[in-house]
Amino acid sequence: MANTALYPWLQSAFDHLDALRRDDRIPGALLIQGGEGLGKRSLALHLAARLLCLAPKDPLPCGVCHGCHLFKAGTHPDLKILEPEEAGKMIKVDQVRKVIQDLSLMSLYDGYRVIVIHPADQMNQNAANALLKTLEEPAPKNLIILVTHRPQRLLPTIRSRCQTLSIARPQKDIALAFIKEHKDVSAAERLWSCAEGSPLRALEMAEKGLLEVRDQRFEAFSQVLKGQEDPVAMAQTWAEESPFETLDWVLSWLLDLVRLGLSDEAPELLNEDLGEALKDLIQGLDVIELIHYRDAVSGYRAQLETTANRQLIFEAVLIGLAALGKSQRAAQGLKVTAI
Repeated sequence: MANTALYPWLQSAFDHLDALRRDDRIPGALLIQGGEGLGKRSLALHLAARLLCLAPKDPLPCGVCHGCHLFKAGTHPDLKILEPEEAGKMIKVDQVRKVIQDLSLMSLYDGYRVIVIHPADQMNQNAANALLKTLEEPAPKNLIILVTHRPQRLLPTIRSRCQTLSIARPQKDIALAFIKEHKDVSAAERLWSCAEGSPLRALEMAEKGLLEVRDQRFEAFSQVLKGQEDPVAMAQTWAEESPFETLDWVLSWLLDLVRLGLSDEAPELLNEDLGEALKDLIQGLDVIELIHYRDAVSGYRAQLETTANRQLIFEAVLIGLAALGKSQRAAQGLKVTAI
């Protein structure tokens, strides 16, 4: 069974859920939402472990009963975890129908039956519609937990039938303490900044060497904007390595540029370690054009989930970035070269 550790910044959220349990007010459907790298899935599993424990030591599961052993082994019949069959793919309607059918069976110990759907926003249309029918008529002691960092992609009718629990990013000192427990202390602050305050995302970046990749991407981003790099040639590299992370970084850099362009004072930046470089890039950029361009990139990010030709998407992103820089240089009266 996957990690059910309760991370320190999730304690208050779990306390809230446990209070609902004690008061017999667990909803039929729970939506856990918040940024990436915050442990939302672990929180869902921690709640499931508590509900399926036969001899709990409040507020924690005992860890030794038959229910806990089945949970740890990943074989508890009253817990179903619904995820894409392949990374990057959608959750299919047949998967949803199968777990819904399981809900109609009698619980092993006449207790809760729990379904965790992660990431819930990756259900295809038919799968979402199949789930909606179950949410409309919740059965007693059935709990469906939807976990997502993109709740806006869920059907409004699904969101309206769920009790929502929003997970915020932890305070900086808490996040840094957690990162330092697991990784090189000297890199902790930079990891925290690059991960936009998400501790688990910071650890993932460290393990995959993504700090170095991010540095390379930002250098290329700057060069394309300044007209010093061919956007089409760069698109191939971006499409082949860490494409999702790359567009997320680009969106965060663009948001910081917008904040710098709109503020007369020093705004709070997502990428604190790139502050000086971003201040240099914003000079002469039209903020309205920048906002429109970021909206376009956000659309490309959504397309990246489903398209087979990633290079075309990155060509569009980088050609748009080059055009933004060309407009900037023209406004400043600098020499403009053809893109």
